[in-house]
Parts: sequence; structure tokens; C-alpha cells
Amino acid sequence: MKSSNILHSLTLIFIGVLAYIFADIVHEAIGHGLTSLILGNRITLLSSVYFRSQPHSFITDAFGPLLNLFVGILLLIVLKKISFSEFYVKPLFIIAYLFQMFWFSWMCIYAAVTDSGDLAFYFPQEKSAYVWRAVLVLIGFSAYWFSFQSTSKIIQSSAKLKNRTFYIIPYWSAGVAALFAVSFYRPFSVENLYEALVFPVFSPMLFLGRKSELADWKRKEELYIGNITIIISGVVIFTVFCLTMGVGLKL
Repeated sequence: MKSSNILHSLTLIFIGVLAYIFADIVHEAIGHGLTSLILGNRITLLSSVYFRSQPHSFITDAFGPLLNLFVGILLLIVLKKISFSEFYVKPLFIIAYLFQMFWFSWMCIYAAVTDSGDLAFYFPQEKSAYVWRAVLVLIGFSAYWFSFQSTSKIIQSSAKLKNRTFYIIPYWSAGVAALFAVSFYRPFSVENLYEALVFPVFSPMLFLGRKSELADWKRKEELYIGNITIIISGVVIFTVFCLTMGVGLKL
């Protein structure tokens, strides 16, 4: 493999890693954490998969996925309004947008199916609970559909963006990054891995190919030369992420 192809692959790997870290920080640190502080609650645990505060608040729970949705919409606006001079920055924003939207989407469906999670609320009347869970399913699948529709339109605007590797490689690398980061958390348990694995499982990136008519990778070094800044930034940020939120900040 030529050096340009290696750099291309490494760039896509760390695009996935950076997009995952951003989505995780938005959800856990800002959505849950900052909301908790604003409410005057005390944070007792902040990690890549867990958040705990005293006292517990449904508002704190809900603001995790809601902030993912809000940031996702902002990223979509940026993608539509701004032209990027550096080619790889646009795929980075696309993957970041998808991960934000996917996180919100699966949290809706997860809460509806399991009656637990950030968006699961207690209703005194059983009928109200069933209505809420039905609404969550509708919102969740609608958000998935909107994510694919909006991304497909962006991809169609550039022949380069139709390269399948721009979505498959970041998807798999994000899943591996989530599992690797949570391995630093102690005590180690299968439950930790399950919590981390939920992210890639409910991020249906593989369906994007059919929707957007993506092409297989034709290695043309004049098209795909990689971005060393993204690679170095990804290594540094991921290392810091593993040693902080991966380990878990117990305050």
C-alpha cells in the first residue's frame, strides 16, 4: 500500500475516533455534566459510558440526548452553509453530525423498548407511559430517517464524498475506540463493554451505502492523500480521553 493510501486510511480512522469522542463529550460531559452543575447538583462520576450525580435528576438525564440532537442540527447547518478549504474536514463534520443524530435516535428507541435510559420518564398513569413510549419510537426512527436523508443530499454534492470508505472506516474505528476507552474503567466488567458497544450497534452507518449509492474505493492518490493534522490530533485527543473519561472521573 502506498504511503498516501496509508495516510488516507489513518485519517479516516481518526475521523471516526474524533467524531465519537465529540459525541460522547457532548452527551456525558456537557449534556449531563453541565446541566447537573447548573441545577446545583454534585457530579459523583463522569466517564465515557457512565454519569452519576447527587441528587439524581430527570432533567439531567434528558439533556444528554437532547444536546446531541441540538449539536447535530448545528453541524448540519454548518455543512450546508460553509465551504471547507481542506477536503477531509467535510467528512469529519459529516461523521460528527451522524454520530450526534444516531446517539439521540437510539436513546429514544432504547427508552421506548426497555422503559429505561435517559428519556424514560415515570408516569402515574400506565396509558400515558405507553403513549410516551410510542412517541419515542416515532421520534427515534424519524431522526434516523432524517439523518440519512440529509446526509445523502450532502454526499450527492461531491463525487469524492461517494467513496464508501469515508463512512465504513470511521464507523468501525469509532466502535473500537469506544470499547478501548471503556477498558480503562475499573472495575472492569462485561457490563462496561456492553454500554460501550451500544454506540456502534445503534449507529446504522452500514445502511448509508445503499441510500447514497456509495462507490467502492478506487485508490487514486491524487484524490486521497490523507491529513496529518487530523491523525496527530486524533492520537493526542484519544490518549487524553482514555486517561480521563475512559478511566472515569470520580468527583
